[in-house]
Amino acid sequence: MTAVFVPGVPRPQPRPRVYGKRTVSDSPDSRAWKDVVAWTWRQSGADMIAEGPVEMTVDLTLPRPKRLMRRKDVDSPVPCDRRPDIDNHLKAIMDGLQGVAFADDGQVAAVLVRKWYCGKDGEGVGAAIIVRAL
Repeated sequence: MTAVFVPGVPRPQPRPRVYGKRTVSDSPDSRAWKDVVAWTWRQSGADMIAEGPVEMTVDLTLPRPKRLMRRKDVDSPVPCDRRPDIDNHLKAIMDGLQGVAFADDGQVAAVLVRKWYCGKDGEGVGAAIIVRAL
């Protein structure tokens, strides 16, 4: 089992867009996020799981919006129920970990993903990722 924390604002994988005869399926923001995920994983020194099923746990912490910064709002992290969709975040992380944490994202057999807004102090924005072989 390996656990890492990837600092920075998590970016989702955008849907493919077609412009004339050209299809664009990545944005500069999501490409940069995938690179940070891969780099952080490499820095952890964890071995790649080359074969067999893999389980992932991902806790995404997004910046807290101004609408949740009122005095009556709790100071601690709160669940995020707005866009971007959780599956798009997961796809970007899995793409970043492919070839680094596991050989192919098809190996992922079980996933738990949670999406939060950070506390009012703004600390902890990023993604906590745990990958283990089943």
